[in-house]
Amino acid sequence: MKLAVIVATADPRVQAFVGQQKQALIPQGVVDRFRGKVETAVFAFQIGSATSDDDVANYLSGLRGAADAVVILVDGRFEALFAAYEDAFFISSYAAGLGGKTMKNFFSMVLARLLRNFAAFSQRFEDAKFQKVLLLPIDTFQAAELAEARALVRRGNRRDDFPTLMDQCLGALRNRQTPKTRTRGKKVYLRDDADFFFEYGLERHARIATGSPPHERSCDLNASFRFGRAYERDRHFNMSRSGDQLLSGRLASCHAQEVGFRDRTHLNVFPNGFFK
Repeated sequence: MKLAVIVATADPRVQAFVGQQKQALIPQGVVDRFRGKVETAVFAFQIGSATSDDDVANYLSGLRGAADAVVILVDGRFEALFAAYEDAFFISSYAAGLGGKTMKNFFSMVLARLLRNFAAFSQRFEDAKFQKVLLLPIDTFQAAELAEARALVRRGNRRDDFPTLMDQCLGALRNRQTPKTRTRGKKVYLRDDADFFFEYGLERHARIATGSPPHERSCDLNASFRFGRAYERDRHFNMSRSGDQLLSGRLASCHAQEVGFRDRTHLNVFPNGFFK
């Protein structure tokens, strides 16, 4: 696994420090928490008041195909630049004042905790039974525990109890597995609060659209990464009702634009929310 650790900073001193330290910033023993061989690379990404949304999108888009896992630590004054990518990457912010600590002590402490929790998340993501629920389309699948998992990654990824809280979310989501009551067979689906059934399909006949317009740059990255881990972008969920009920209505797609559908047996819904 190729792990990219990015420190996005407006401080030239921090940029120089990260550029000088590189992999030495990652405390010993943290990489051992990941399964298998891990190649780490640490980068400083210079940002500031002149940094545009396109600058960030261009930088992050370069990670697709180059990294299997991405952790981003961003200067809290500029975290809004990364808000559109919080479902794609494992992002945490830090106070520019470093809490009065030296750069070495501060970044060693923060990265140790952040990477420990990312390693715990990665272990679960690599387990197929957990990956399936972690890849559910977050804004389509209606479940409080999925929203809680998202909030935990976004705002609690440096908590000491992160692994325990994530396990609680995953356990609750897996408890939603059920057969369709009016359908014979052994297929198991994930059922949301709106009584839609989701099956993570093995077929790859559908192709995700990410072209602009109408899609945004985040649509493409959310189609490649989930909470810092790369995934197969050509697989999707089959979303249906129980029995022979047809689907009609409107859903928000990956860039929040509502799209209508009528008399469909099922929808092909990708993890980033795009459907067809």
